[in-house]
Amino acid sequence: MRTHPEDMGRLQQAVRFHLAGKSARYQCEFRARHRDGHWVWLFESGHVISRDAGNQPLRMVDMQQDITERKAMEARLAQLAFHDELTGLPNRRNFMSAIDREYGRIRRQEGYQACVLMLDIDHFKRINDRYGHAAGDMVLAGLGKTMLGQLRETDMLGRLGGEEFAIVLADTCPEDALCVGEKIRKAIEDTCVDWQDKGRLYVTFSVGITPLCSTDKRPDGALSRADVALYTAKRNGRNRVCHLDAPHTVDVEQGACHKASCL
Repeated sequence: MRTHPEDMGRLQQAVRFHLAGKSARYQCEFRARHRDGHWVWLFESGHVISRDAGNQPLRMVDMQQDITERKAMEARLAQLAFHDELTGLPNRRNFMSAIDREYGRIRRQEGYQACVLMLDIDHFKRINDRYGHAAGDMVLAGLGKTMLGQLRETDMLGRLGGEEFAIVLADTCPEDALCVGEKIRKAIEDTCVDWQDKGRLYVTFSVGITPLCSTDKRPDGALSRADVALYTAKRNGRNRVCHLDAPHTVDVEQGACHKASCL
């Protein structure tokens, strides 16, 4: 078997550490290529059983165990812990970690900007009531993919629950965030979901945007403002992108509304 290049250094370091007498035995989990060509996960443990007069190792024994199934289960559990099962997107816990990291960057790096978007499907209950929850689930999964297609790898899109999504735009000023919000709104408006023989389902999104500020109570400060901006979009007719700039206590009337363009 051939050890995976990314794991070779870790395995060699564990062995060297043991041979130098710094550990009672070495242990390491690593990937190795099976004779059939695919990669498997192995757990290897070994120790020196004899040394010469100069304390140099002469003989050692080791054992290997195939732990591929266990690693697959661990990956599955990690996926369930940090991702939404329906859409595959980061869940609320995962998203909160991402927004907290952006707060840290804002406080450390002078001039660094980031924004958060709250997005909510307009009249989503009507889809569930008319077509059933299976149709609603298909819409949620499809729109998640559509939104991902409008974002960079450095951005984080998460499903907070129900029909509510949120995005952290890293290294982005409010003006650019508005452009991204409008691009997503338009992409959703142009998307349809074919539902069995009952027709094509069209939905729209309302979007609320606000910048992250170093003075925010992390991570709730920006999320609260983005939620107010989202409510403003709903209140002003839905299918709109609204933004709120002020990092202080907000009122719905303070939400500055950017009407979505109709192309």
